[in-house]
Amino acid sequence: MATTANSDADCTLREMQNTTNYDGGVEAGVLHFWGMETKSMECTVMMWVDFSAEIPSGDTINAATLNINVGTIVEGGGLNIEDYNWSIYRCRRADWVVSEATHVIYKTGNNWGTAGARNFSTDIDSGVSESFAGTASTGWWAIDVGSIVVDAQANQSQIFNVMMDGAQVLLNDGELIYYKFHGYTTPNNPYLSITHSAAGSNIKSVTLVPLASIKEVSGVAIANVKAISGVTN
Repeated sequence: MATTANSDADCTLREMQNTTNYDGGVEAGVLHFWGMETKSMECTVMMWVDFSAEIPSGDTINAATLNINVGTIVEGGGLNIEDYNWSIYRCRRADWVVSEATHVIYKTGNNWGTAGARNFSTDIDSGVSESFAGTASTGWWAIDVGSIVVDAQANQSQIFNVMMDGAQVLLNDGELIYYKFHGYTTPNNPYLSITHSAAGSNIKSVTLVPLASIKEVSGVAIANVKAISGVTN
């Protein structure tokens, strides 16, 4: 079955305004999504989705996508956004605060291990991540985040807690490349789409056999079997 779960929190960490909090309410619900310009315009995005109310904890995750509605794509200085890859990492910190986090801190009085939530030991987990190629298309994107959601189901109390980041390259003056996507603006809110199956539902296929060809059921002649699991013969 397929289930959707809306983003509970998302905010942008911007290097140029490194002490300013940009939660889902800024810029009329539009967030910068991965931006770089001479290492002074780096932007990363934090996102948190708790899907425990939508999916039973024992279910198996079969597939998952993160769906975002991209409203703006900016390319400058001759750059082609399709030449870059983008990454999504599990965030190691479960206590970052959407209304407080900045490029420097994840909550008041507490710094990221590396500014912009880039420390692989304390901030993000490179072993639980996904990446995808850039695209020049606006509108709804469905990004594969299956491995991260599987980990969230098994190990993170069903919380999809991630940092989204652009390719790490040093651009020249005047070059700019980023996406913007809509944040808390219905019906554009980011959401997870998760395909899952109930615990124990491991039957992949059933072959139907004509009743006339069955001679016995557990050693009992079929003519003498009156009911099987409440179904009469």
